[in-house]
Amino acid sequence: QPVDVQLISQSKYDSLSKYRSKLLSDFYDLKNSNYPNTEEINSKLDSKCSELEEDDILSFISLKYLHDPRVGDHLLTAELKGLNLKHFGLLCVRLSTLDLKKRYALLSAYLLRDARGVSGDKLDDHVKSIQELYQTKYFDDRQLAISISGLSSEATLNLTKEIDLVTSENKFVKTDIDIDSELRSTIVSNLLAGGTASIEALGSLLSPESGLELSESLVSIFSALNGGSPEWHLDLFDQLVSSADDDDITDFLKRTAYVENYLGGLYEVYHPEIFSVLPIQSRALLIDKLDDGLVTLFESQVIDDLNNVEQLATEEITLSFYTELIENDPNDPINYFERGKILANDFGDHQRAIEDYSSCILLDKTFGDAYFFRSLSREKLNDITGSIEDYDKVLFYEPQNVRALGNRAIMKHQIGDYIEAITDYSETISIDESYVDAYYGRALSKSFISDTLGALEDYSTVIALDNQYVNAFINRALINIELNETDKALEDYLTVIGIDETNIDGLYGMGYTYYKMDSLNSSMEYYERLIRRYPEETAAFYSLGVITHERMEYKKAYSYLTKSIFMDSTYGDAYLQRGLTSLNMGDTINACLDWVNAKKIGNEDASEYLTTYCKN
Repeated sequence: QPVDVQLISQSKYDSLSKYRSKLLSDFYDLKNSNYPNTEEINSKLDSKCSELEEDDILSFISLKYLHDPRVGDHLLTAELKGLNLKHFGLLCVRLSTLDLKKRYALLSAYLLRDARGVSGDKLDDHVKSIQELYQTKYFDDRQLAISISGLSSEATLNLTKEIDLVTSENKFVKTDIDIDSELRSTIVSNLLAGGTASIEALGSLLSPESGLELSESLVSIFSALNGGSPEWHLDLFDQLVSSADDDDITDFLKRTAYVENYLGGLYEVYHPEIFSVLPIQSRALLIDKLDDGLVTLFESQVIDDLNNVEQLATEEITLSFYTELIENDPNDPINYFERGKILANDFGDHQRAIEDYSSCILLDKTFGDAYFFRSLSREKLNDITGSIEDYDKVLFYEPQNVRALGNRAIMKHQIGDYIEAITDYSETISIDESYVDAYYGRALSKSFISDTLGALEDYSTVIALDNQYVNAFINRALINIELNETDKALEDYLTVIGIDETNIDGLYGMGYTYYKMDSLNSSMEYYERLIRRYPEETAAFYSLGVITHERMEYKKAYSYLTKSIFMDSTYGDAYLQRGLTSLNMGDTINACLDWVNAKKIGNEDASEYLTTYCKN
């Protein structure tokens, strides 16, 4: 990474490329003969490391480590093989204790950091070298942060104890000099990469007593969570959130990538999906902390966003929020109304929702939405009469409310009051001629009073308004079949299949319509498509049995019909039809047995066949 000072000046770097002393040459020879490492050569290299002069060390580093005098992250690993971490540590200690130690401390830090890329040795000597450099003040916090970047969790924990940042009991030691934020962040990052042994030290380092802002601590843990984390990371995050206040959480939100533009309590660009790494309880804790404080516009938007993250279920928190508002001000109807919606929509507790809507209405009898939503909940509890009464109230205060009119029509249709339902649908249409569902509902009600042509007209209006309204095509096709307009029915079913080739009603419709038109091959094609897509459809196997029977393919017919009976042992028509197939195959005994079963199930036609063919 580019740094703010040169690791080696340009002129020094150029001169070092030509420098070669006898000592450095011996050092190279030893290093090159030490891969894989041997104890004898390692011992000689230890001695040579201590003898090297400044230019020896700098020449070795510049020739074999740096591509650029300003940058310390271009490591030529192949050239450095033969050294172990202890040698790197000795080189860095030697380099940093020379007269120009301040100039080369940063270079030593980078070398110590990257040494781990070429040596498989344990980290004990590496840590010891870093400790000596830091405690003798050759390293400041920044150099220490660079050199331990990516160090193992265990080695980092040991280091923090050796340099007296953490006690043997894993407690942070408050010093007169604050730890540099980059160093603290590096230590935290290293400890997070380890196991549960780091938890106590992390908790102490991230606590407010350590001098670190709580929001900064939350950002550190949250960054780790984004990379995939063990369960204890979440526990630590929740622990910090629990000790945070409203301002800490707000500051944490501003520090994350959640918000791109924050001005005076408003934000324009935000990314709620960033919280998807947090489980439900952690998001709930965040919302709870925001709710505890003065909820600003910024925070209220965060609460909404957190609630909208996929698979988030913080309804209990939101419910508690409105319960607290009600306790503080029991005379505000809106809070009862909002809590009722949560109870109904998020918990499916329609009885308690009705109680809240009723409380809202007691406080404000003109609150139309309270009647409307209470009606929805009453419908869920099968209180259709109560639901209609509430829609009556809505329409008393809001006579042009098309949603209430349309829904009341549905309720009237459900209790069999088709004439009144048609009246409501018609009034809805008079207010809003484009209300497509009202035409559809009216068509259904007209069908129940045998106004076939009126229903056909309404379905056509639905299709004119919405050419993707699949159910309107299906129902219109059914009416056209009833009117023997099979060509028109076929056209509608083809449209349905064109919109959704897997639509089960469309596939059945195509198969049945072609059957009505005596196009048995085409009928079979669609029933076969149907069972390929829906192999559990018993009626499709039955239909194939009927068609193959008519084609005098009796063995196939028997197989299809047997399949349908196997899937549904109460399928009377299938027994009856299989009996006919057996009869055509000359098997009167099995035919009679099937008709006996059909009769037991309640198929009335079976008696006639039994009388005719099974007298004995």
